[in-house]
Amino acid sequence: LKKTSFIALRKRDRPLRLSILSLCAARWLTKTNGTTAVWLRNAQNTLNHPLNIFTRDIAGWFRPFGHLIFALNYLIFGLKSPVGYAAVSVLIHILTSYCVFALVERLGRHRGIAFLAAAFFAIQHAHWEVTWASSVAEVAALFWMLLTLIWFLKWRALTSHADKRLGSYLLAHLAMGCSYLSAESAAVLPALLLAA
Repeated sequence: LKKTSFIALRKRDRPLRLSILSLCAARWLTKTNGTTAVWLRNAQNTLNHPLNIFTRDIAGWFRPFGHLIFALNYLIFGLKSPVGYAAVSVLIHILTSYCVFALVERLGRHRGIAFLAAAFFAIQHAHWEVTWASSVAEVAALFWMLLTLIWFLKWRALTSHADKRLGSYLLAHLAMGCSYLSAESAAVLPALLLAA
């Protein structure tokens, strides 16, 4: 099975990727939940004091990327559209589902198995954090963690291409840093890399 770049859209991949996108969007856009307003206060605090995203002063935890996503959502959607906030979480979840597909495929599994894994991940009901706008940091952390694993496995597989190997190594570390800046759940990443 030839390994290819996850980002490259080949013609035969389009139906698989469109299916994952459709399943994910249909499942989660109908389940948006805008009953909490704490995330709006956090977004306002982030905009008023942007450097505080690197402290615990915004919401009591260290999640700079999560606070940044809240602030951008607030700038785009304001106070009137909780569906817009949830749509951003769904978009990140869709990208994460693609990462599941790429990771399973990179692990040497058949494309059909990779598609089933990604489809199950995209629609399974245990992802309550997708529809809660206040949990966008967790969704983003998982996206970055999966990208870290994908780039790490690519780095490990490349033995003869020094320039590509270095690029994969740097991208894996960049994604790891982004996952740590997204949410505390990324603390499991070193164990995942050791297991990979």
